[in-house]
Amino acid sequence: MSDLSGFSMTNLFLMEAEEQAQTLSDGLLKLDKNPNDMSDIPALMRAAHSLKGGARIVQSDVIVEFAHAMEDFFVAVSKNELAITSTHIDRLLAGVDIIADMSTCGEDGFKTFAESHEKQFIDMASEFRNFISNPETAASPEPEPKPEPKPQKETPPEEIVIKPTPDSANFEGQIFPDSSAEKSEPEPDQVPAPEESFTSSESNGVIRKFSSSKDGLVKVAAPRMEKILGLAGETFIHTKKVRSVEETFQLIRSDFSLFSDILEKLIGYIPDHHMTEDLQYSCSMIKEDYDKLFRRLSAFASNISDFGLEMEGFSEKLYDEVVACKIMPFEDLSKVFSRMVRDVSRKLGKKVNLKIIGEKTGLDRDILEKLEAPLVHLLRNAIDHGLETPVERKDSGKSEAGTIVISAFHWAGMFNITMTDDGRGINIENLRKTIVERGLVNSDMAKNMPENEVLDFLFLPGFSTKKTVSELSGRGVGLDVVMNMIQEVKGEITIDTKLGEFTAFKMRLPVSLSVVSSLIVDIGEEFYAFPANRIDHLLHVPVEELKTLENHQFVEYNGKNIGVVAGRDIFGYPPKGVENNIIPLLVVSDRYNCYAMAVDRFIGEEKIAVRPLDKRLGKLTCINSVSILDDGSTVLIADIDDVVRSIDNRIKNNLLHNFTRSESSGDSETSLRILVVDDSITVRELEKHILESQNYSVDTAVNGVDGWNAVRTVSYDLVITDIDMPRMNGFELVTKIKSDMRLTDIPVIIVSYKDREEDRLKGMECGANYYLTKSSFHDNTLIDAVKKLTGKAVTS
Repeated sequence: MSDLSGFSMTNLFLMEAEEQAQTLSDGLLKLDKNPNDMSDIPALMRAAHSLKGGARIVQSDVIVEFAHAMEDFFVAVSKNELAITSTHIDRLLAGVDIIADMSTCGEDGFKTFAESHEKQFIDMASEFRNFISNPETAASPEPEPKPEPKPQKETPPEEIVIKPTPDSANFEGQIFPDSSAEKSEPEPDQVPAPEESFTSSESNGVIRKFSSSKDGLVKVAAPRMEKILGLAGETFIHTKKVRSVEETFQLIRSDFSLFSDILEKLIGYIPDHHMTEDLQYSCSMIKEDYDKLFRRLSAFASNISDFGLEMEGFSEKLYDEVVACKIMPFEDLSKVFSRMVRDVSRKLGKKVNLKIIGEKTGLDRDILEKLEAPLVHLLRNAIDHGLETPVERKDSGKSEAGTIVISAFHWAGMFNITMTDDGRGINIENLRKTIVERGLVNSDMAKNMPENEVLDFLFLPGFSTKKTVSELSGRGVGLDVVMNMIQEVKGEITIDTKLGEFTAFKMRLPVSLSVVSSLIVDIGEEFYAFPANRIDHLLHVPVEELKTLENHQFVEYNGKNIGVVAGRDIFGYPPKGVENNIIPLLVVSDRYNCYAMAVDRFIGEEKIAVRPLDKRLGKLTCINSVSILDDGSTVLIADIDDVVRSIDNRIKNNLLHNFTRSESSGDSETSLRILVVDDSITVRELEKHILESQNYSVDTAVNGVDGWNAVRTVSYDLVITDIDMPRMNGFELVTKIKSDMRLTDIPVIIVSYKDREEDRLKGMECGANYYLTKSSFHDNTLIDAVKKLTGKAVTS
């Protein structure tokens, strides 16, 4: 045997017991459905064989005897010496339950567990051997109640199971090399000898198992996995900053060129001829030295940029892989449903077929764990409330066996799961009566409620439609727990039903709590992220289209009146008038209310890594978490439900401001609005100063992406853009504007340091109306071009 000194054999055995118990349970449930299908018998024999070998290593004779008897039973079935029955499966599953409970008892509790269950292990082993020796007798006592697991002294850290990729270095085999322990006892030919494997212990107490098969698993403590995810995200952000070296260099070069041009102009105003010559000479020498320096720096910056681009690609792949490690297949949860459905349906005397579709659909591990209890409750409800008895189904023309279908799939960036039963459905009219009887609403309100609102009452705490209380239902506990879990992960649930035919629970959940596709907006000159799956609509509405009722403004959309509120009010910023007559609106809702929240502008959509807020901050109003954008800036992630509640409270307390146009846009007949796009703050402010001196209204954008977002959200009479900018250059911006049918008529002027004919031709090909050099700042060329393209000048 390999040297395993320093490792806990008991912990390793308990880990193996957990896996083998699941293998046994899955195989037995398949046999229960189709006793003639022998394809899973070899796997069942291997599982019992491995369990026996591990028990021998930890010196538990009673478990060795139990597992050996179970293995002999499966061997007899494989040789057609024994026909397996439901009674056999009941007793085998009862034994598997004890093994599953044992796997949770922990190293300290293992000895006590084995001793307290010694009689059960011996009796079951005897029972299995009696089945073999008396194959005609399938009857056996009722299954003993499932023992309660012993409380653990210490809760081990959560674990994340990572499945290595096929091209990784893997090691195949069982955890316990028990070949030496089995030498004294010949084994059946059908059972392959287990192979050696490697194990290691973690400093935090979590054991990692290395398996050589393609399905090999590595168990990692959840806190460590979260730390790795955070580090991968930071690596991704920081590598993007490497590429900014070249962008910074270009900014410095642009600013120096502008300074040099301005200095040369100023020299011309100096009356002293000799001083002018000296300054000109000094300037030429400085410019020559800087040109040499810039050439060297340019090559260096280019190399750094290339390196940064490679690292950015690598770090993005690393981050995506780490995030993927937290995405687990739905089957990791659904594999427990078959056993539960079998047990509950037998207890209620019903026949049930369970179908699971989309088992490979991925979902964040944290959500998957939270989903177990709600789905188990919905399954119990479907069997108890939804499905009829075989006699009732036969009388109504249905098959005796009811069907429950659980389907999981990705759609619209969400994890969608639907549970449907073909049972009696929900009687909406009886539900209305129950609501009135409980004093929740009066009869007139209940009569006029739409069906979806009536069904929502099922999610209230303590609400039940059953007149009698049973072990499974009637206590009024359950669906409110389902709703709480769905709301906790920012999901949605709805009910669809038809009396006598079906009931379906439809849930929409985020695929991951770690990465969220979000719309970035500007409110009060701060960035906020709104999860895209919680946004109903994006609108651009002129102020004139807002209507007012009882001092509250609203907008009509799709035949509905939606209340309009200012995001500045909700997030605590001073009110601001509408400068361009157009209001960007973000329509958000919860189950009961829907509002249109005005923002200053839409920035764009990004996938962002969710990071929790520092616990010392407590719960921040309307804020759920925080993230970092690609450019390294911080963004707060909005809590949509909290936002809607805050809006509702402010409306009730009359704490909202109505929208009015700002003074800067009061004269719509003469005010012309111009967008200046340039990454140099010096150039932006100079152009803005020149244009505002002619009484034009000027907005600025710091790069091509910022300019593209601005021109789509605000109505401009003219766009002036630079060429060399980060994220999107001027040529790309002009092409996008001229390719958009809504924007193609906006005139565009390119103003650049580049005075080459090929750049001028390229600008014209993209659709620019004018191509000017930045020397035009110092004469009237720019203003003349603006007047010509806009058709009129603005005078004071």
